[in-house]
Amino acid sequence: MKCFEITRLVLDDSHQALPGTDAQRKKLIIESMESMSDTYRNKLLKQGGPDFAAPEYRYAYVYTYVPAHADWVCDLMSKDKAMKSLFKRESVDVTCLGGGPGSDLVGILKYMEKIKSPASLFCEIVDGCKEWKKTWGKLAKRINWPRAIHTDYVIHDAGDPTTWDDPNHFEEADLFSLSFFVSEIFSLEKHAREYLASSLSRAKKGAFLVMQDNNAASFYEMFDMVAKKTGFKVIFEDTQPNMRVDSAEQKSALGDHYTRLGRLPKLTGNIVRRIMVKE
Repeated sequence: MKCFEITRLVLDDSHQALPGTDAQRKKLIIESMESMSDTYRNKLLKQGGPDFAAPEYRYAYVYTYVPAHADWVCDLMSKDKAMKSLFKRESVDVTCLGGGPGSDLVGILKYMEKIKSPASLFCEIVDGCKEWKKTWGKLAKRINWPRAIHTDYVIHDAGDPTTWDDPNHFEEADLFSLSFFVSEIFSLEKHAREYLASSLSRAKKGAFLVMQDNNAASFYEMFDMVAKKTGFKVIFEDTQPNMRVDSAEQKSALGDHYTRLGRLPKLTGNIVRRIMVKE
């Protein structure tokens, strides 16, 4: 299974949901890409990540970031044998904090195929943007996965504490994932710290956590502090100043989406990574 191939399936559906003609859609997508790039370069620390309510923003994010981020989730999970033992079980429950864009889920599925995991998967996608549910709701059917995949979508807005107790299965999760989530909510300051603490404190003893994000001390120092206070111990950590997408992944697998836009998806990054376990 390749991340670019799965992304193309998602983009096929997402493109049809965009308004206007093909030319108008292309213009919307490129404008969204440029606006998103500006947000991540210049506004992330103070204003937070983009607003994904508009379908063109969701399409632009999936196209640009999901293949690389998903591939790196798989690579991170491959760094510790504890992950392999976990996914040799009959079933695994995963909670993806900020997982609306889907990179966590796609990366986990790539890892499961890589190690020939026999597990069925329950994936709880937690995000503040309810529209992401439309993007990933049909994934299990589209990829013809040989084992059971069940997904649930939980709306938690990290900036609104009244949503943090909306029904969830955090206490049952065998694995928590956070893919570029800390940086998205960092600008919320106190609420960001409190939301992470509220969520991670519910993890059961022995639950694992995988985190990857931009390699900036502001982000990972805050996360490390919260994770330690909520009982998580580091079992693997590194930084990758020039992380690259797996050479077996080909951007051409995006098909018409790549030729239509003529824009490169993200292929490299400067990232920090953690695998942790709840003591």
